[in-house]
Amino acid sequence: MKTLDAKKAVVAFSGGQDSTTCLKHAIDKWGNGNVFSFTINYNQSHVIEVQQAVKIATLLNVNLEIFSSDIFSSLGGLPLIQGGEGNVNEIGDDGLPKSFIPGRNIIFLSIVAAYAYKNGIANIVTGVCETDYSGYPDCRDHTIRCLNATLNYGMDTEFHIHTPLMHKTKKETFRMAADMGILPIIIEHTNTCYNGDRDNKHDWGYGCDNCPACQLRKKGWEEFQNG
Repeated sequence: MKTLDAKKAVVAFSGGQDSTTCLKHAIDKWGNGNVFSFTINYNQSHVIEVQQAVKIATLLNVNLEIFSSDIFSSLGGLPLIQGGEGNVNEIGDDGLPKSFIPGRNIIFLSIVAAYAYKNGIANIVTGVCETDYSGYPDCRDHTIRCLNATLNYGMDTEFHIHTPLMHKTKKETFRMAADMGILPIIIEHTNTCYNGDRDNKHDWGYGCDNCPACQLRKKGWEEFQNG
């Protein structure tokens, strides 16, 4: 069995509100020098998130690894992929948001786990959440627990996938960021907007104020402000 360092962690880092909150959580838990961030450029239409990830990692003084893959482009027709079709604001015939990319979190975490294995890192941190979330089945706690077991069996090691936001609302995520002292970074630098809008600034940050991600973030901010 491969022995991993329980004092080290890698964060699946998109440059969004949730993963940035998780990154600071990881720094506070394991120490800056023991935390690594891993961003995947998957030809997403809101590629601005990769640029923001670079800025945030620099601000938090964390090593950032960027992995590029266009695996989802070959599936075709996915609204969140460059050149894709459809409206991210709509629900598909399967009852899931059209912004859903089948297998994305499963594939991403598998790639992050491969990186962790290579570098002897035991802890994997991800910002998935099943409380205030977009309806993605691969964000649910049961999915992540099953994936954790599969990765451990498949690589004959002992990863620990941490989901600090799994049962938090967006209001609570804003509170967590504020308590850790990174609320200004969340507002000024993170991107969660599916349209990658960096032209329109709101109290809760940048975004189109129309896509599901913006609406969820706005709602959470308003609830946070109201106590």
